Amino acid sequence: MVTETTTTARAVLVEPQTRMRPVTVYRLNEWQYLERSIQRLLAAWGRSVEEFYDKSAIHKFVWEQAECVRRLRERIDQFPGESCDLPVDHRLEELGNTVLLAPSLEDALDGLFSLLTGPLIVSYITYTRSAHGVHDAPTIAMLHEIVGIKEQQRLWFRDYRRRRPHTTDRAYADAVGQALAACGGLAEPLPVRRAAQPVGLNTNYRLPKLSARPARYLHRHGIWEWTHVFFPTDIEMRRLFWCYGYLMEKNIPDDQLNWLWSGHFMPWEFQYDVARHLWDESRHGDSGASRLADFGISLEEIGFPNYGEQETGELDVLTPAQLYEAVFYIGMIAETSNFTVKQEAYQDFRDGGDLESAE
Repeated sequence: MVTETTTTARAVLVEPQTRMRPVTVYRLNEWQYLERSIQRLLAAWGRSVEEFYDKSAIHKFVWEQAECVRRLRERIDQFPGESCDLPVDHRLEELGNTVLLAPSLEDALDGLFSLLTGPLIVSYITYTRSAHGVHDAPTIAMLHEIVGIKEQQRLWFRDYRRRRPHTTDRAYADAVGQALAACGGLAEPLPVRRAAQPVGLNTNYRLPKLSARPARYLHRHGIWEWTHVFFPTDIEMRRLFWCYGYLMEKNIPDDQLNWLWSGHFMPWEFQYDVARHLWDESRHGDSGASRLADFGISLEEIGFPNYGEQETGELDVLTPAQLYEAVFYIGMIAETSNFTVKQEAYQDFRDGGDLESAE
């Protein structure tokens, strides 16, 4: 007979001063604040990631963070009378801001995936080993799901670091360590002395205007002008048009990162929908690149430039009106019109027997 053993003592999650509210609720609110903070950190630094498929990973992680937060908020909702937006202590904001204000992209990625996420995962695992396996089974099951998501992110970051070795700036690592220590190492919920604001709100951090690209992707060809001439009569040209068009949709997610960054005041449901749409657009870009590869055309050959001018400097935080206009334009104008022409393209390729392009 196999018996399971653990060296972690079981924690009793009801205290005299908590009345009927278990400590679990405070933990869940802190965890969802930290997971939302990680999403904001990805939004803050994501435009600085250069390589095409590394961008794909960052965009996917933005969506995965939304899914982590969704799980945590749904679990909070299962406790009668509880709010998903209870305040958490400002020390968690200071921890997130310390990770945010990294001296470089590579340090920021170390801060995000190692210095912050590592202790957060430890807090999850410690909780699953100490909570009552029957009374709090839903929380334990949910945390196992989140840890599984984090493991996939860890594996990507391990591969990324093998490709791009980096030693974390010592002063930065020490600062994050001190901020983490001020939070008790995330071992216990913190008493709320002052409510935390969203990460970055009380800093001067701004997203870069220019979405980073390797130099080998930056060249431009007159694809649109060339395909326009032959588009009505040549199905091969229509294939190229749609491959390249989908590829260029990879630019949209980096704009949407600024929606997430600027839209901190919006309801969580907005953040969730934007994260889903962002990953959709990123996969459209991957689809275009994949189909071009089917035809033997590489990104180095066809190019993957930014939309518009090659501006430098920093983006202004969007005002509520600007955020509304940006979302309205993409969601109600660009997407609506594209649905019509994409349906026509689907029928064109299907009727022509090219089901791979139709797909």
